[in-house]
Amino acid sequence: MNKPGNNLYYLTWNPQEVDNQFYCTTVGSQVCEPNGVYPVSQDHPEKFNFTLRGRILEDYQLVYIVNGEGWFESLSCPKTKVKAGDMMVLFPGERHNYRPDENVGWHEYWIGFHADGQAEEIISKLFSRKDPVLRLGLDDRLIFIYNTIISLAHFERKGSQEAIAGWLKALAHQVYYDKINYDTLHKKHNQTVLDAQILIREHLEEHISPNEVAQRLGVSYSLLREQFRTVTGVSMANYSFQQRLNKAKNLLSSTNKSIKEISYAVGYNSISRFCCFFKEHVGITASEYRANSIKEK
Repeated sequence: MNKPGNNLYYLTWNPQEVDNQFYCTTVGSQVCEPNGVYPVSQDHPEKFNFTLRGRILEDYQLVYIVNGEGWFESLSCPKTKVKAGDMMVLFPGERHNYRPDENVGWHEYWIGFHADGQAEEIISKLFSRKDPVLRLGLDDRLIFIYNTIISLAHFERKGSQEAIAGWLKALAHQVYYDKINYDTLHKKHNQTVLDAQILIREHLEEHISPNEVAQRLGVSYSLLREQFRTVTGVSMANYSFQQRLNKAKNLLSSTNKSIKEISYAVGYNSISRFCCFFKEHVGITASEYRANSIKEK
């Protein structure tokens, strides 16, 4: 099930085909704008819907916030602030509640999955009910895995559950890696780099340079450049490029915005320049990309 601007899927599975340790029940992403209604989509099945008292799920979920802020609470965890770069781990049978700050909003990714046997042992080593909000920082590798699983769920072809199970295991172990390395890679410089990532994401239409990012944050450009690469593994210029391309793809596939509007939204005042940029890095034109997306839905 999919609506413009959001991607949410509830999957079926065949016990004879899925990995008995892991199988995916739901995956998606959504953006809640400031002062917006949450959950954004009202298409969730009844057992996934929130009430004033929260909800209890039958399976696990990993909810990753990539922009904005809000709060989380559960039976085992008091009300806790959540911000961009944090992940909430939802445990089966555990009442929980979470929402974005109504004045800020947020952008979230989530995946729900059933785990059994050995998978339960792995999860117990990775996550704790008493400490379900993980400080991971913004990691494009996590976002890539979420988007890959979303694309597999979109088609839900034969064997997709097995493929998703592989990516799900990769996601869990990448989360573990980010968790144990957070202090080393992020703590010292995290806030500055996180602010830079958010600034780039929120102002793609301005096409601001790395030097201007440093100026807006009031920090040394050379120091920020070094910190940014240390924490994220890529340069600010490459990060900005990837975000611009990802946003263009998302707008083409999930909205009815014109190519002119999309070119402005990702920092191109010239449609021809945007079209050249898109074709050079995707291999097909923006119009062809949109047409292919429509055919696949």
